[in-house]
Amino acid sequence: MQMSETLFKKLVTYFGILLLIILIPLIISSIYYYEPIMILSTFLLCVAGVSEITIISIYYTENKKFRIIIYALIPFFLIIPFVLDIITGWIILPIISGSFAVTLICAALFIFNRKRTTLFLYILLIVILLGIIMARFHVPGAGITLSLGLMLFAAGIVMYSITSLSLRKNNKYLSVVIPVCSFILAIFGVGVLFKIQHWPGGWIMTYFSTISIILITIIILLTLPQSGFFNWSPDHKKLFFRNTMIPWLIAAFFIGYYFLIPPNIKEIIFPPRERIPFNMYYYEINQVDTKDADIE
Repeated sequence: MQMSETLFKKLVTYFGILLLIILIPLIISSIYYYEPIMILSTFLLCVAGVSEITIISIYYTENKKFRIIIYALIPFFLIIPFVLDIITGWIILPIISGSFAVTLICAALFIFNRKRTTLFLYILLIVILLGIIMARFHVPGAGITLSLGLMLFAAGIVMYSITSLSLRKNNKYLSVVIPVCSFILAIFGVGVLFKIQHWPGGWIMTYFSTISIILITIIILLTLPQSGFFNWSPDHKKLFFRNTMIPWLIAAFFIGYYFLIPPNIKEIIFPPRERIPFNMYYYEINQVDTKDADIE
């Protein structure tokens, strides 16, 4: 995806202003702890930040020095802030640094190596499925594996949606469908992550993405035959099926499992973890009769 200098400056400026605007309601909602605005502002801030880094990475993707800087910043954001957290005790530092690290890793995977986008998407889907299997058998590290897979998938799919805008000259239908579907998949992945971590707002994103997936599926089924699908190039068909429809169907499968499978069957598939009671013994408390005590 080639980008002119004029378009690059405009997009960087627009998203930079958007980041500053989103910070205002985020700070106010954090002070007064108004949860809905705080959740929405945080999500929009993440999307704007990922978009800003994506645009910069696309523009400088052929610059070797820029790539070296990105590769060097990844371990920096993974290691240094944790050291600062031990020294200062600020929990927010690892969260911020981890978000930057995930975004930079996705830039290295999905922008610097665009020819392997399909491979990276499948690898992340396998990591997510592996985390689910580990959670099923209560294997240590399941939460980290599942959370990391979902974070990388959400950020990567947003970057993929932005790079897919370059298809507009060759296939207008895909230039709309792929970004919209990718954005909804990103919301679904973030919503699942929030529900796993029991963070506020997870059910809002999950229900919103579920309704969107149902509606967009119906729209695609109605519009695809009239989009000239049979005249598409083989590359465009691969982009549509491999990079969009397969993750879309996997998300639809999990939605069907969550909403359609009866609870008793869910408990068979994912049995609840047995709680081990404390080693406490029954004993009697000899209570003195207050009436007898007063008489004495």
